[in-house]
Amino acid sequence: MASPVTSPPPSLLIAHGIAIVLMGFIIQGFLSFKDITEALGFYGVYHRDPINQLIHFFGVPAIICSLLVFLAHLNMPKLNLTITIPFVKEHRFNYATVATLIYISCYLSLDLYGGLLYFPVAYMEYAIANNLAVGDQENARSAEKSKNASGKLDSLSWTGT
Repeated sequence: MASPVTSPPPSLLIAHGIAIVLMGFIIQGFLSFKDITEALGFYGVYHRDPINQLIHFFGVPAIICSLLVFLAHLNMPKLNLTITIPFVKEHRFNYATVATLIYISCYLSLDLYGGLLYFPVAYMEYAIANNLAVGDQENARSAEKSKNASGKLDSLSWTGT
């Protein structure tokens, strides 16, 4: 007997909606600049203060990496492509993949050399995000297997998740 088809929980639908909106914001942000001169001019106006530059230098990559971690937990619906690349655990095609491709494409279109310099940073953030997501999924599967007789998760196995 086939198992009944269950609808996804509302929280998952909301997460996918948020991911799609974030993709739109990323694309809109890059489309607002016609070339690298305009982009650097905008950056220069808002980053004259050395403290602001320092915060930007560390803060923006941290924010992007955090965003990619969230997006790496959401596989693209109906797309069962598996990605195997160096330094990244094997994973399914997800929203972090799309976001990273958008970032790299946009930086390359603004400035080839700047895009090439940004590529290793984007790849590292993508690797971190997907390795964390795959690790979370592995921990959740092992925690599910280690349920005790009462059907509840053991506190130690749940802690790792």
